[in-house]
Amino acid sequence: MRKLIFLMSCMLFVSVGFIFAQGGTITGVVTSAEDGERLPGVSVSVKGTTIGVITDNRGSYSIAVPSDAKTLVFNYLGMAQQEVAIAGTVMNVQLRPALIDIDEVVVTAYGTRKVESLTGSVDVVGSRQLEKLPVASFENALQGAVSGVNVINSSGMPGSQASIRIRGVGSISAGSEPLYILDGIEVSASDFSSLNPNDIESISVLKDASATALYGSRAANGVIILTSKTGGNFENAEISYRGFYGISRIARDKFDQMNTTELLDYQEYLGMRTPGTYDRAALEKYNTNWLNELTQNGKIQSHDLSIRGGNEKMKYFISGGFYDEEGLIPTSGFQRFTTKLNVEGDANKWFTIGSNLTFGYETASNAITPDRNDAYAGNVYNPIFRSLLETPWVPARREDGSYTQVSDGLNWANPLEHLYLNPSQFDVMKMVASLRAEIKLTKELHFHTITGVDFRDFTSNSYTSPLSAWGLTNKGSVSSGFSRNYKITNTNMFQYNKEMGDHYLEAKLGQESLMNTFSSFSATGNGLPNSLVDVLDATATPFSVAGDQSAYRMLSGFISANYNFDERYHLDASLRYDGASRFGANNRFAPFWSVAGMWDMKKEAFMQDLDIFEKIRYKLSYGTTGNWNIGNYTHLALYGAGPTYNDKSGGAPSVPGNPNLTWESKHMFNTGFDITLLNNVDISLAYYNSNTRDMLYAVPLSYTSGFGEGYSNIGRVGNSGVEVSVDWDVIRTDDWRWSLNANLGYNKNEIKELFAGKTEILDGDLIYKVGESLGTFHLNRLVGVSPANGQYVWLDSDGNPTTEFKTSDAVTLSGKTWYAPWNGGLTSRLDYQGFTLTAFFSMMADRWMINNSRYFTENAGFASYNQSKKVLNHWKQVGDIAQFPDPLTESPEFDDHLLEDASFIRLKDLTLNYSFSERSLRSVEFLKKVSLYAKATNLFTMTKYSGQDPEIDSPYDLGFYPHVRSFAFGVEIGF
Repeated sequence: MRKLIFLMSCMLFVSVGFIFAQGGTITGVVTSAEDGERLPGVSVSVKGTTIGVITDNRGSYSIAVPSDAKTLVFNYLGMAQQEVAIAGTVMNVQLRPALIDIDEVVVTAYGTRKVESLTGSVDVVGSRQLEKLPVASFENALQGAVSGVNVINSSGMPGSQASIRIRGVGSISAGSEPLYILDGIEVSASDFSSLNPNDIESISVLKDASATALYGSRAANGVIILTSKTGGNFENAEISYRGFYGISRIARDKFDQMNTTELLDYQEYLGMRTPGTYDRAALEKYNTNWLNELTQNGKIQSHDLSIRGGNEKMKYFISGGFYDEEGLIPTSGFQRFTTKLNVEGDANKWFTIGSNLTFGYETASNAITPDRNDAYAGNVYNPIFRSLLETPWVPARREDGSYTQVSDGLNWANPLEHLYLNPSQFDVMKMVASLRAEIKLTKELHFHTITGVDFRDFTSNSYTSPLSAWGLTNKGSVSSGFSRNYKITNTNMFQYNKEMGDHYLEAKLGQESLMNTFSSFSATGNGLPNSLVDVLDATATPFSVAGDQSAYRMLSGFISANYNFDERYHLDASLRYDGASRFGANNRFAPFWSVAGMWDMKKEAFMQDLDIFEKIRYKLSYGTTGNWNIGNYTHLALYGAGPTYNDKSGGAPSVPGNPNLTWESKHMFNTGFDITLLNNVDISLAYYNSNTRDMLYAVPLSYTSGFGEGYSNIGRVGNSGVEVSVDWDVIRTDDWRWSLNANLGYNKNEIKELFAGKTEILDGDLIYKVGESLGTFHLNRLVGVSPANGQYVWLDSDGNPTTEFKTSDAVTLSGKTWYAPWNGGLTSRLDYQGFTLTAFFSMMADRWMINNSRYFTENAGFASYNQSKKVLNHWKQVGDIAQFPDPLTESPEFDDHLLEDASFIRLKDLTLNYSFSERSLRSVEFLKKVSLYAKATNLFTMTKYSGQDPEIDSPYDLGFYPHVRSFAFGVEIGF
């Protein structure tokens, strides 16, 4: 028996030794270093082999490894790759967030690429930067987050959207917005507020020709690709809830208007009032702050519920969301309902099919402001502008609660009455739907097809009550409008992939068609029987009827090839041929192309001993893209319907036409480095130079032609600049982690050529001038106020002092443009045992703007209305050093004293987050994650600008809806 036991023991010992010699099994859990959340779907692989597994829905994994295995590699979208040396049979790993990292797969033109093989300039923003934003539209997440991308949200209006410019402005009049692609379908930027940011997995920003040229004629201003969340291979479905509630107020209250006593004193000084001839004591009983009367604290709430799951055969993602925002101005607000369905499955080994449906419905009521492009935005119908001018000695309401009127001393009808009695609102229904399929013809050759539609219905309604001062003249009115736009995209593509030892080739051959149709109508009627009905059918007199229809088409073919040798040398090339209905028959088709290369220098033998470099890659690209953002029929000689003669409808020539009209073309050069130092500092450096040729512009024509202008291809505009971004893990310990992300971009814009030998074109207070930037100001130069006589002193066109204001003395203010050449951002994130504190700053520099409000509020010519307290510092006697002249003799002119430096640094976001540890949630089996956070936006702004806010996408500031400072509290729960 002893011999048997001894023999079995020996056999067991040998067997164990044999097992360990052959390898073993490693288990563990993968979590997020940011909040401790377990991460499902993490790729775990043995370095240097094809062995790999995926973590389950609890973040757990189990992997069999060979005996010579030394390292495990962990990859997860939105997280930095981790390579961990094998030590023991249990390995728990934490992954840290990153914008992009070595082996992360990012979405690019018509497919995906590993970052390590990218030759183009692409930046990625992940879902974690989108999910907690207390805003209605996703593009706000890009502000300050991506170098070279200028994002301005001009408004705090509920549901407002930001404008985006990538690497400067390359066109005078053909638009500067990038191309937007959602899950392979082109979508319009006009109603992004209808989409739920929480449904977006990632945003890829394509900036150079290598990244954008495959989109051809639509990509001159860059491309932004939105990728929706999808399902995954989970053991159990993953259910998530996100919600927050917040309040908002004006971010910067810079209005400093006179009170009743100050304004009466000022009017008496000007001789507008004579002391003793009016009841001053009665007026001084009131001191109304009209900004306070016309604004309120807003409220924001959001709720999102999503379910994602699937298996090896099918994956799905389903979500529903509700967003509600009450604005600063009474009656302004925004509500949105969204739903998302994304399904993909393998019908068999060679056929995969998927469908994506995004639906959003929004309704908004907005006050008249420039944000709405309303015809009344620049006058007293605008409540923000009105709050600066209305006299303070009249209260907003009488003692009986009714609205005060002109008879009570108001300059105009009561603005509160207008807001409450005359509502205006619009509704938008947006749907983006697609059906896609992939056929594996052979192991190397696949066929992809996708057909999708971007559908939008827009309805507007406005009502003027017959009881309001605005409705007295026409006895009330009703206006209604409707428009429908749908865009259908179809893309078919063959993709070939072949690996041959150290050589790898990927090639694409595709065809794409695009069809867009738009129609609209509107009607207005006057004369209502009473204030109880607000429909067109109740009006007595038709006032106006309008309608429109238009369409455009595009047909394209494209081919691209990506080749790399030994993962060291990468070469890309692409060619696209576009034909569009917007251009003349002589130039309807045009080619666009790019070539690019990337050298992974770290893989060279001479770099192996330089341990400071974890990664160093050099990129170079050149190519062309186009711009077609003009009217649908500009190239045609058209008649316009509408003129009447003897009460009969007729037509007249409206557009001269140009059969040679064709695309703007942009030629782009890009070069740069991607560097990782000591495995904790990522640096990206880029230099670019682009030239826009054959710009689309309405050139003035001789009136003998019968037309004032006609579109042609003219001139050149250049943009060149540098971009720098740095990710630095400053501290990384078991308990503490502090990381910094900074980016900075500089862009030099220059007009290089106009047309017909012209070197400058005046455009109001702006000028297009060869050698200067687009958006450069052209104004008279004010020196100041003469201490001797209290008169203004200007410089004439030759630089000599003069007391006579002449518009002919206006000059080009070189270097002063409303397009910011500098932009950047800084994010600081501190983690400690479940707590995360994040601060995000954005900045723009050397940007200028006309504070148009000052022309009215610092002007004695408008002293019958309220004025700024600043004008009290006016000249009174010889020797006075004053900012303003003697108001008895002259008033300010529209000159460069209104032009201000609108550079700013803003604390855009401050968030404190706490995630409960896994241990604390073990007692509740169905809970996977609980996270609580508090968030503040627009906490403070550093700027020299004296107006309400420097963040306005316009050369003029007059009555924009104020930006808001918000405070929100939220929760995330995972089941």
